[in-house]
Amino acid sequence: LTLYEVGVLKEIPKVKNYICVDGGMSDNIRPILYQAKYYAYIASRMNSYDTSSNNKGDINLLKRYSIVGKHCESGDVIIEDIILPEVKTGDLIAVSATGAYCYSMASNYNGQPKSAVIAVEDGKSWIWTRRQIYKDLIIKDRKLYE
Repeated sequence: LTLYEVGVLKEIPKVKNYICVDGGMSDNIRPILYQAKYYAYIASRMNSYDTSSNNKGDINLLKRYSIVGKHCESGDVIIEDIILPEVKTGDLIAVSATGAYCYSMASNYNGQPKSAVIAVEDGKSWIWTRRQIYKDLIIKDRKLYE
């Protein structure tokens, strides 16, 4: 899965609600290239809502969103039209089943560092690939002042 942090929430009344996350085309190009379809959860509040119950009060908290990336491109859409409980800035969104190809197809599009890859097995986790920092992007550039 891919884990994103919610930044900006944008609501256009009677048109669309956007969840803007801290990733996008640079870490997951599959939705625009292959029309890959995903589902997402609010990972930071997994136990705070129950959409499977008969609790009719929960239904009022659900909203339709589109989850979009930070690259300001029309194709930078991770999930179009998903129903979720009300999302807040700072929430963590888990996009399930993004697969191994996301990292292998990831790029430094728009000068963005690649995300870390975390392995999880039997209740333990470790860093498989460390998160890039901006210095990683310029390390091979010619020194401007020698």
